[in-house]
Amino acid sequence: MNSSIRLQNEFSNIQRSLEYGCYVKPRKLNFNIWDVQISKDGYFFKLTMKFPKQYPNTPPEVKFNSKMFNPNVYGDGMVCLDLIGHKWKPTLTVLDIIKGLLRLLDDPNPESPANSRAAKLFSSKSSEYLSKVKELNNKFNSKYKIFDKLSFE
Repeated sequence: MNSSIRLQNEFSNIQRSLEYGCYVKPRKLNFNIWDVQISKDGYFFKLTMKFPKQYPNTPPEVKFNSKMFNPNVYGDGMVCLDLIGHKWKPTLTVLDIIKGLLRLLDDPNPESPANSRAAKLFSSKSSEYLSKVKELNNKFNSKYKIFDKLSFE
């Protein structure tokens, strides 16, 4: 199955399976780029998934579009998630990735850090970690509104 057909099938399936607060929309001009929004703890996190032509043999690139303070998110927003790294399998789906992202937001993995400062603060259960997360979320992630499914591009 080529990547275009696979992505169309996944998009069709994901519409029925996503949890409330998660929205996915392929771009009109490029079905290989999907915009994702996750509503979590009162904040809206926007991400972009870019699917290579070799998908599903090669995982998508997943990137937060705003600043994050999370042990598993690089400074440029790229996500460090074993599911889209060394544990990637062609049988995994976009829904699996979104579930992994939800886990990453709930319980980051400080053992595989993309942001060593965040990992250190998270591991020590520091109030400084929670304060920094809240500060950046208030600054960058609360202003987004839920996708308008009819007009979103």
